[in-house]
Amino acid sequence: MDAEFFCLSSQMDSVGQLVRYLGRFVDPTIALHVMNADASDWNERAQLGRRYTELLHGSIPPERELGIEMNTSLELFGSRVYLRIFWPMLVEGYYWYPGADELVKGLYRTFYNRYFDGRDGLSLFLPALAIRDRMVLVPSGQNETLESMGPNEPAPPPLQRGVIEVDFQNPKELERAFATIGKELRRELRQELQAYQSFQLSDQVDFDAVSAHLGVPPSLLRHAIREAHKARELIYNQLRCTAEPAAVVKNVQTRVSLRIDNPSDVDLGQLRVQLRGPSSGIEINPERVNIRLPAQASVRADFSVASTRVGEFALEVLFLDAEVNAPLDLLPVQQLWITSAEG
Repeated sequence: MDAEFFCLSSQMDSVGQLVRYLGRFVDPTIALHVMNADASDWNERAQLGRRYTELLHGSIPPERELGIEMNTSLELFGSRVYLRIFWPMLVEGYYWYPGADELVKGLYRTFYNRYFDGRDGLSLFLPALAIRDRMVLVPSGQNETLESMGPNEPAPPPLQRGVIEVDFQNPKELERAFATIGKELRRELRQELQAYQSFQLSDQVDFDAVSAHLGVPPSLLRHAIREAHKARELIYNQLRCTAEPAAVVKNVQTRVSLRIDNPSDVDLGQLRVQLRGPSSGIEINPERVNIRLPAQASVRADFSVASTRVGEFALEVLFLDAEVNAPLDLLPVQQLWITSAEG
């Protein structure tokens, strides 16, 4: 996974700061590729134009019907680097079509163009930053400019793009923007991991294999998972578990009801509860029970417990996400005791 910075030579002073923020808020292993529109190599400039056009166009909803073309080679009006945006418009006037004897008055469809070059408006489009094949940072004012474009019939909906506008010369704005980018990227990775694991049978995560499939560094995937589990640990640690009854008879199968209290205001949704004991002396079935744990609620999960010797046994209660086979070592474990006596 790489980051791409599109800029002019005069905007290169932002590179060092972008690298620092990438490492701090996203992942230190991500490489920043600088795409300089003023590069001397013609092929490099042409590739930059195609790539920028692709990313910018991908950030704009298709219903806007905007066409985009970035030129980095042919000088126009004194500027070699310029952006052309075009869109269809309904215009009232006179037009002619084959077979007509004279001009016809009415509405006809034509294309409008707007040009942005180094002297007029290009600063609304460069510099720009893309991460993971998606535009994420653009100059302030770009959305407002794009809002003014597009077909006039019917009126286009408000522009929703999922990019962040920022003043690239304002360090505080950049810092806030990168913090948001990192947070959103990790949230997306958790959703992608959930979809990926829905096809897997193992409770464990092979970070290298999953990262390769998702096209991200393993360290970023680990960060995304740990971030979610740290937030949930705050809730899990509020849970209270009690076993009823807390005593069983040796060599007798006993139904033990595990009561789970959630005093928090967070709905934990669908969970799997795993109750496990020592490797010998006690047997527990089933291994896991599915529950739903709403906010400020208590639920019960029933297990069959049988002991083969007298004594006190420490049991562990583990909560797993019912939809994601989360790594077992990243979820907090609660402990309770059960006593076995002679019948």
